[in-house]
Amino acid sequence: MMNYVTLGKTKIPYKVIQSKRRTTEILVDKSGVQVLTSKTKNDKTIHDTIQNHSRWIFKKQLQLRDYIPSQITFKHKSKLPHLGKWYFLEIKKSTSNSFEFKNGKFNASLKNPTKSNIKKLYLDWEKQKATSFLKKRIEKHSKSAKLIPSKIIVKQLKTKWGGVSKKRTLTINQKLIRAPGKIIDYVILHELCHLKIPNHGQSFWNLLGGKMPDFDRRKLWLKTNQYLLE
Repeated sequence: MMNYVTLGKTKIPYKVIQSKRRTTEILVDKSGVQVLTSKTKNDKTIHDTIQNHSRWIFKKQLQLRDYIPSQITFKHKSKLPHLGKWYFLEIKKSTSNSFEFKNGKFNASLKNPTKSNIKKLYLDWEKQKATSFLKKRIEKHSKSAKLIPSKIIVKQLKTKWGGVSKKRTLTINQKLIRAPGKIIDYVILHELCHLKIPNHGQSFWNLLGGKMPDFDRRKLWLKTNQYLLE
């Protein structure tokens, strides 16, 4: 029999296997969630245990479903992120420097192909692509949400995905273009809601939740993939 717990709007199914064992173990793999526990545990106790671990379970499921490298290395045949997917990086020496995305992969040509030089080319390419893409996305959401910033800035940020100033300037990290579309929309709407409510009190989350009911799932994705800010 399949059971369920919820995390926000997400239903997480799990299967219970009871035996003579004394401890409870939660297994998460591509086949699903299994709970190995004692025959003495009742349904409510098991359900409460799974509910209390629902965030951890969802995080593991994200890692399994959207497997991504643990870091960006900028090495030949490694991968780089763009719009939620990872593509191979081909590096070669050349008489001039260039960086492009073509035929489903990144191509970097450099006189001196060091990690720092490749990273700079990638960030320059990313800035060019992100500026137009993210500004259009922000304008679309600000219009539909009726939350209009005075100015939009797309640039590199070291420790956060975005922010709003007292003068209603919305700044978005260019690296956000590395994330899937749904995550991009969450960050944008999150920052737009700060135009109305500057803090993270309950009224803010109520406002955001009214416009994006599954925001908690998208928020968790960002925590799981925080290293993309590097």
